[in-house]
Amino acid sequence: LFGPEGGVRFARGEWFSAATEHLPAVAKQALQQSELSAPAQTCVSFSQPNVPDLPAIGWNTGQHVQDANFGALESLQAMVVQTLAAWYAEQHRKPCAWLANDPHHTLALGIVKPDDSTN
Repeated sequence: LFGPEGGVRFARGEWFSAATEHLPAVAKQALQQSELSAPAQTCVSFSQPNVPDLPAIGWNTGQHVQDANFGALESLQAMVVQTLAAWYAEQHRKPCAWLANDPHHTLALGIVKPDDSTN
């Protein structure tokens, strides 16, 4: 899954700080980093009850919420959702978004894409 060739590619993720940024703009930056024009259909996440703007980004953040599977992971959320998004992208050959809390920012978010460079 994680290697120099094949598998998946992680685009640079984005951090969102609610005090200084607008979430839809940060989500748009994540799409640009991934070279996507529209949000990925799948997003692996943990619930974010303190982020009221979440529906405004257009990501499907409610379908693959991991709270019931992992409980309260706090600063480990990003590692878990990135791993699950990478697995999804590799298995389904489709981009997968991820979203989690971050110890230094309100959220961290990004997109994993299948690596088609070796096909």
